[in-house]
Amino acid sequence: MHRETSTLRAYDEPRRTLDERKVVRRLAAAPQAPTSLQATVASRVAAQLRSEIRTGVLEAGSPLRQNDIAARLGVSSTPVREAFQTLEREGLVQRSDRRGVVVFRPTIKDLINSYEIRASLEALAVRKAVPNLTEQDLRDLERLTRRMAQRATFDEKFMELNTAFHRQIAQRSGNRRLVDLISAEQMATTAYVMYLGVDERSSEAAITEHGEIFDAVLRGDAARAASAMGAHLSARVDALERRLRTNPA
Repeated sequence: MHRETSTLRAYDEPRRTLDERKVVRRLAAAPQAPTSLQATVASRVAAQLRSEIRTGVLEAGSPLRQNDIAARLGVSSTPVREAFQTLEREGLVQRSDRRGVVVFRPTIKDLINSYEIRASLEALAVRKAVPNLTEQDLRDLERLTRRMAQRATFDEKFMELNTAFHRQIAQRSGNRRLVDLISAEQMATTAYVMYLGVDERSSEAAITEHGEIFDAVLRGDAARAASAMGAHLSARVDALERRLRTNPA
C-alpha cells in the first residue's frame, strides 16, 4: 500500500499546473535567510555606529545614508540596513519620512517625561503582579537579579537582563494594555541609556535597587515593591540627567 501511494505521488508530480510550477520556481528563487557571516558583519556595523553616536562622531539629529556608510565601512548595503534596524530597536536612530534614518536627539525634558510615565506605570504593574507571581516567576526573577549582579560592567548583556526583569514583572500584572504602554516607554528610556551609557557607580546602584524590588516581591509586599520600583526609576533618571547635562547633545 505504501509503495502504491509513493508510485501515485511520483506519477502525479510532473502533472503540476502551470501556476503551481510558477510558485515552485518563485520559492526556489526567493532570497535565503541571512548567513551567520552576514549577521556578524551587521553586528559589527551596528557596534561601530553605536560607538560613533555615543562619542559624537555622528551628531544628534544628523541623517545616516545607507550607501555612504556602506562605502565608508567597506561593506555592502545589506548589513548596514540590518544595523539600522538594530539601532532603531535600541532607540539610537529614528526614521523620518522627510530625512530617512537620523541619529536620536536627546533632551532633558523628554528624558524626565519618559521616566515619569514609566515610573507610574511600572509601580502599578508590580503592585498588580505580586499576587500573580508563581514559584517559577520568582525563580526567574531571582536568576535575573543574580546574573545582573554578576556582570562586571554595564554592557548590552546587562541591558538584556534588565529589560527581561522589568518585562517579566509587567507581564504578570495581567493587564495587556499596561504591558504595551510600559514596553513603549521602556524603548524610549532605553535610547537614553544606550546613548549616554552608565558609569560604574550607577550600575552598582541599579543592581542594589533591583535587589530591593525582588526582596519586596519575594515577601509578597506589593506596596513596598511598588515603592521600590518608583525609587529605582527615579534614581536612574536622576543619574541620566546628570550625564546629559555634562554631555549635552
